[in-house]
Amino acid sequence: MTARIPRQQRAERRREELVAAAAAVISTEGPGAFSARAVATAAGLPLAAVSYYFPRTDDLLAEAIGLVLHGWLAESRAHAALDLGHGIDAAARALTTTILPAGPPSVVLTRYEQLLAAARNPVTAAALAALRPELSAVVSDVLTSTGVRCPVSPDVLIAVIDGAAVGALSENADDPRAIVTKALRAVLTTGAVPPHSPTAGPKTVAPKTVAPKTVAPKTIAPKRIAPKRIGSADPVGE
Repeated sequence: MTARIPRQQRAERRREELVAAAAAVISTEGPGAFSARAVATAAGLPLAAVSYYFPRTDDLLAEAIGLVLHGWLAESRAHAALDLGHGIDAAARALTTTILPAGPPSVVLTRYEQLLAAARNPVTAAALAALRPELSAVVSDVLTSTGVRCPVSPDVLIAVIDGAAVGALSENADDPRAIVTKALRAVLTTGAVPPHSPTAGPKTVAPKTVAPKTVAPKTIAPKRIAPKRIGSADPVGE
């Protein structure tokens, strides 16, 4: 005789199934495709099950997007933990493959479409904002692993990646990753040095001091005028 699963355990399992189904819908079709009906279909459950276990669909959406984002983060962390090489070129390549998803350009495009769609919903936008510090920490780990010190923050490097990727995708570039790597290499080359270099740290240029030009005052000697001598008048003859 099969032991019956306690009701609370059954409910928890159903919730997990619905969250996993919702995450699958979001991952494959984007947050815009999320709906109670789409989740029920993906889970193979009746529509009423969604409202029974999640009276507020926003709660289901928040858990699902959290599952998707933490899946992305887990992939990034796993890559950052690999032996990535050393130096600026290695750092540029590693940051590209750590932040961008693996696969053809269409996969990268889908990722950014999902991010933009998520920004339209307050629940998913909040989940994205909560993910940023953890993603920044992964970028810092990559820089440490590759032995590169960069004066710009990890958030700036993420912005470089996002900007270069979206620009490449909007122009239908054949290899968006190569464009992202090139942009990162330019940023790291101009501002990053190995941590043990004697020139480590931003170069400080002492301001050039220009001494004020001293102009000696022109001395004008006073003009000396000799006094006019007036002699005695000639006698007037009589």
